[in-house]
Amino acid sequence: MKYRNYIDYESVIPLTPDTYSFVLKTGKFDKNNIINLCDINFEDLQNKISTNLVNSDVEILSKIADEESISQAIRQNLTSELYCVFGCLEYLYSIFEEHNKFSFFQQGFHETKDLDFLVSSVLEKLINTSQGIFSLASFKNLSEKDSVISSLNNTFVKKLLKKKNFYISSGQFYRIPEISKSIKQSKDLLEVQISIQERKNLFLDLLQIFRNIFNFYVKGRLTFYYSSSNKNPLLEEHFQKIKTIILDSPLKRASQQLPVISGLIKNQLNFSLGCEDFVAKIFERTHPLFFLSHQIRWMMMPELAQFLKSKKIPIHLISHGSHSPSDDDYSYNAQKFLANGLLFSNFSTYSYCQSPFALEALNQFTSKKEARKIFPLMWGNDYSKVKVKRIKKKNPDLFKIIYAGTFKPYCLRPAIYETSFELIKSLRILIDTVDQVEGVRLTIRMREEDECSLDTLKSLLPSSENIVFDNSGTFEEKLTRHDCLMSFSSTTLEEALSYSIPVATFTCDSTYRHLKQTSSSGLVYNLTKENLKEQLISMKESIESRFESGSEDNSKILWVDGQALNFFDFLP
Repeated sequence: MKYRNYIDYESVIPLTPDTYSFVLKTGKFDKNNIINLCDINFEDLQNKISTNLVNSDVEILSKIADEESISQAIRQNLTSELYCVFGCLEYLYSIFEEHNKFSFFQQGFHETKDLDFLVSSVLEKLINTSQGIFSLASFKNLSEKDSVISSLNNTFVKKLLKKKNFYISSGQFYRIPEISKSIKQSKDLLEVQISIQERKNLFLDLLQIFRNIFNFYVKGRLTFYYSSSNKNPLLEEHFQKIKTIILDSPLKRASQQLPVISGLIKNQLNFSLGCEDFVAKIFERTHPLFFLSHQIRWMMMPELAQFLKSKKIPIHLISHGSHSPSDDDYSYNAQKFLANGLLFSNFSTYSYCQSPFALEALNQFTSKKEARKIFPLMWGNDYSKVKVKRIKKKNPDLFKIIYAGTFKPYCLRPAIYETSFELIKSLRILIDTVDQVEGVRLTIRMREEDECSLDTLKSLLPSSENIVFDNSGTFEEKLTRHDCLMSFSSTTLEEALSYSIPVATFTCDSTYRHLKQTSSSGLVYNLTKENLKEQLISMKESIESRFESGSEDNSKILWVDGQALNFFDFLP
């Protein structure tokens, strides 16, 4: 901004809604010269990116996955993370190809319109500021010297485990704490976790060990801390193999950006190699009874699962996400990378499907895993035990919709998730339409995100008396006070269904449908921007009549009695 008066520009491209909002507020730029990425046709953009990502899978990622000289855990990490990196890379190329009408100035203000340079510059910025996928700790350069406090902590934990029966969980994420609480109460087991400890300062390190002692005596939980990674002798050998695969591929964009992402790849390799050694040392003499995980795709979980599998320790994988079958190559490729390490894994002993949608997706992606059908556990409502008590409406004439979901920063998962600008475009259309339908109210529930804060979201959406932003209370409390949940692609869709709340999918341009509309149940609706007003009216009438009649067939959406069990029934 400080060089604004010295640069003769044609256009400004804010790459995030936060930046767009900031540029508007400065008043230093003609609004007509600020490119609003909400104006993109996102179906065309997503298809273009997805085409290139499918090629990246064939030419690079699948070859890395087949490189047997590298351990399976490292290959799992690399392919999962590089898929997201390539998605971000292709997004930037697509944006700059479409809107490269301006001059970008290198050091010394030498004018350039070089596309590779533009993408490299933004990538470096994202990496240096840990934005999006680049915030993963495995992409960072850990200290080569172990923290004295961490070493003392790990020695202390190993001694405590010598005479204990314990299991391992994947951390304090999603429903893991609630599941672990039930396991510890019924099985009298100690819970163990491994976690990354980035070096901070002596006080915080000491605080960590005292917290660990407190958790042991009060919560029955202990944590090992991985805090250092010495340069492994295999690092350079592995990197050269990855580098050769990328440079030998016909995909020039990946090779052009290799100098920028090579540091990430090396950090990831060294992180995983060090983690393999770390896991083998801490569990060399004491083994858990089983491993419960919400993901085995990155961040130490593949390395841990690889070791436990070699010791024939049972591994239970229960996805924290929503998975559905695909009808086209683009969404299939994206869903496959999403599901690998969440819904199924080469390391897991058992894969659990929390809905018929997940089972259908699992059968589409792999035939190697035996599926165990369970009622929702990692998300949603276990309706086999708890029937939903709908909150009585204060105003029966109002039809209340709650919109909840999330976008993926910098398009790191194209085809099946929205970008931040795509989400805003969708909400603008939805709000304008809600204003045209009598008796409909819309609640928007969104998390704070790096790209788009709630303040930014509010400032970029049209004002309306029929909408309210509400992040208060729990999601379940708010959900049961509404007649319908709307989203594009989110676990909230299946969460709502587990509470017998009807759902609607909607987005501005994409033809992808995360859940397909069913005529028999009246629980799933697919809305489009064409004739949205008529669709909202029809959906409102259908849902209201469904509640009055009480007739429904949910067998393709929810497990019915006898089809599934509770997860705890599978534990010995």
